[in-house]
Amino acid sequence: MMNPSISVIMSVYNEPVNWLSKSIDSILKQSYHDFEFIIINDNPSQEEIKSFLTSISEIDKRIIIIENPKNIGLAASLNKGIEIARGNYIARMDADDISLPTRFMKQINFLEKNPNIGICGSFVRTINEKDIRKKKLTLQQSNIDLKNAILFFCPFVHPSVMIRRELLIENKYDTNCRVAQDWDLWKTLSTKTDFANIPEVLLLYRIHSNQAPKKAGKAKALESRRYFASKDVKALQLPTNIASLYVSNSCHVRLPEKDLDTLYHYLTHIEKLNNSYKYIISKYIRKKIKFSFFRSIWNPLSKENPIMYFKACATELFRATIKF
Repeated sequence: MMNPSISVIMSVYNEPVNWLSKSIDSILKQSYHDFEFIIINDNPSQEEIKSFLTSISEIDKRIIIIENPKNIGLAASLNKGIEIARGNYIARMDADDISLPTRFMKQINFLEKNPNIGICGSFVRTINEKDIRKKKLTLQQSNIDLKNAILFFCPFVHPSVMIRRELLIENKYDTNCRVAQDWDLWKTLSTKTDFANIPEVLLLYRIHSNQAPKKAGKAKALESRRYFASKDVKALQLPTNIASLYVSNSCHVRLPEKDLDTLYHYLTHIEKLNNSYKYIISKYIRKKIKFSFFRSIWNPLSKENPIMYFKACATELFRATIKF
């Protein structure tokens, strides 16, 4: 029996069964048929999900159900899927999203034509709890833009990506990251392959109330940012004072302008950083300085002399757009 071209990996935890059903159905109805569908049940105590997965596994022979004996988390579950995957490409999918019918066909054609690209995502459109379509999310498309962006935010929508399997054999998800495991993985792979996003909506990305920011979620996000900022610090061999500024900046702590300048000037002298990387740092720090400037003069100057205030803002805005 020949191996399938694509291994689709989905981890299920506590998603409503009607969303899960739509998500699975969107994969089974892809115009590209040569795939295996690995579904990891990471919530074995949820009887409704367990029963549903058992029933759908009998519908299509491409479906493979893996049940964890206990909850192990998203990263560990995805790693289990990677270990048994047989496809040349691995496609991610979440249990509450919907892949459009031509997603796999367009992604695999793109990757076949561009052997230098190791990770291929796409634009997405958000949907709500009732499947009503909302915003179109456009992302960076080119390799250089994606590599620049990755310093400050995750440039892929995780369930939209297709990845060459060989990249994940040696570079799996870091299970120490409680959230943003995908962002951490992309940062690791950014030195090993080229990136791309297809400028077309290929996924409906569900935004719902359970995703609303909560204190626990923010704490986990902060913990993960701090964790993989510390990995950068080690890789770049930053001295203690610069490392502290780097981690603070990565955790969105508002740093004084002099500290931002110190961080920027140090990073731009590291030979490991290419020019585009330096520029994105420069642009980001200038932006932070600009808003810091606006805030610092708003109260006294805007009330005492509005004309002078707007002139000052215009001057600072002009300076902030000058490239280093």
